[in-house]
Amino acid sequence: LYTLLHGYVLMLASCFPLNKLAIAFILSMTDSSSPARLDSSTSIFPLILAVSFFSGLAALVYEISWSRQLESLFGHTANAAAVVLTAYFGGMAIGNAIGGRLASRMCAFRAYAICEFFIATGALAIPFVLNATIQSWHNDRFDIDNPVWQLAFRVLYSLTLLAPATIAMGASLPLMNEMVSHCFPPFDPRAGRYFRIAYAVNIFGAIIGVLMASSYLLAFVGVIRSSYAAAVVSMLCAFGSVVIASRAIRRRVNVNSAEGVGSDTTHARQLLKRATSSTVSSRYWKFTACVSGAVVLSLE
Repeated sequence: LYTLLHGYVLMLASCFPLNKLAIAFILSMTDSSSPARLDSSTSIFPLILAVSFFSGLAALVYEISWSRQLESLFGHTANAAAVVLTAYFGGMAIGNAIGGRLASRMCAFRAYAICEFFIATGALAIPFVLNATIQSWHNDRFDIDNPVWQLAFRVLYSLTLLAPATIAMGASLPLMNEMVSHCFPPFDPRAGRYFRIAYAVNIFGAIIGVLMASSYLLAFVGVIRSSYAAAVVSMLCAFGSVVIASRAIRRRVNVNSAEGVGSDTTHARQLLKRATSSTVSSRYWKFTACVSGAVVLSLE
């Protein structure tokens, strides 16, 4: 019975990205708002989907590659995977807070390109820094006699090493949301549905990244070279975001002048004020989200 239950938990953990994809897809398909009519000749949404897909693909290649690279510090244990997961979701939490502020203060497309550039730069630098650190004078600090302090130092070092890239990954999500909003007039509620579609495509890219890394890249390309290949993909995502930036801004100006946003803006602001008026409700959902995240990551 224990073996069956343990296998079931492992199955849930392995299907975690697929479950997120299914949820995002179902939410996008059950949205009550009417579909947006985007001009196929000028729409930037398919380009955003392409960037979202390849960004998710690269992210999971990074995760698997970095888990294998950190085995030089932790050995073939669960500690390496746990540290990478902690760095990923800790960085994504910090990055989401930063990206949410950047999205309203600068061009989302250029900010997204900067994030992808930081991710690629971090991926290129991590193998060199890790190898140089282990083989340099820092190696004496890794050999602390106390095993608890030794593990704590290695965990702290690994989190610091992965932080720049993972924070940039977290910041890219709210920026992606802002990029999708450029397909619509300001405060258009239909943008939420298309953001969920973009998020589902991002998770689908992550699934493809897992399959590629585990079945081909690690075996035939190599652990470190796999992260280099993903860095090239991130650079292409950054370049693609810059390319469509001017097109997105031009379309946004045309849509605003053609449709007008006066009444929609006033209505949206009233709804936002009403939704954020309850402090108790906000604290409750923040606490619920925190507990849910803790449970899901424990399973994974």
